Amino acid sequence: YKEGSIEAWYRSRVEKLEEGVEELLHESGESGASLMRTLIEARGTGKEWSHAWGETGRTASKPGRDDTGKMKNAVKYRVAPRANNRAQLRMGWVSGTRERYFMAQERGFTHNRTGEFIEGMFALQDSTEAMLTGLRKKIYLLTKRLK
Repeated sequence: YKEGSIEAWYRSRVEKLEEGVEELLHESGESGASLMRTLIEARGTGKEWSHAWGETGRTASKPGRDDTGKMKNAVKYRVAPRANNRAQLRMGWVSGTRERYFMAQERGFTHNRTGEFIEGMFALQDSTEAMLTGLRKKIYLLTKRLK
């Protein structure tokens, strides 16, 4: 090897890895946010009511919890600028538009009028798990390609 060529080779691999990881974070963030929106639309409480409820006048939580669209439309992702050799991806209600009831719907809660426990939808939890599983596989494949 010529002097410095190993260092140049190494730096080029690191640079390609950093670029590849950033691209994967964006792909994974979008797919995770999309899955979370789908789960919000699909995972209702299974409850029916005898009177119209809320702003839209729905009488049941079927099939999902997309009554006004606020919770679903607030789902976003953000990739933070790389710093100190760290990359960061946030997905879910990250844009400052999270309302208090979002996490109650996510985790489950006791209804303030009926006293009945409402099961959580676990859309954030399940979409995050799926996103991270996929991201780990993609990063593994990326590192294999750079050898």
